Amino acid sequence: MTFLLIATLFLIIAILFWLTLVLIRARRKIKLNRERPASRRLEKAIEYLQKKGRITNEEYRKLNKVSDTTTVRDLDELEKLGLVKQVGKKGRNVYYVLIKDYPQVIHT
Repeated sequence: MTFLLIATLFLIIAILFWLTLVLIRARRKIKLNRERPASRRLEKAIEYLQKKGRITNEEYRKLNKVSDTTTVRDLDELEKLGLVKQVGKKGRNVYYVLIKDYPQVIHT
């Protein structure tokens, strides 16, 4: 009976250790992948701009299925990178266009 109890405890400890390792690996993957969705969203916006010539906040939001806050942050990032230029001050009339000397680096 004692042997069975010790074997069961050992098995429980081994399972808990394995689950801990799985969770640690999952957390690392999440941390490593945090930047990928943002860069993919920006790539999609550039592709859209290359095809359509301009993009609004609403179009960006629908294209990437993101919130207003994320839309503003991403479009500001594209502007800081010197890839797009905002046309208009604020409101529904604002849209973004590619900077003319932007090289076509995204291949569709």
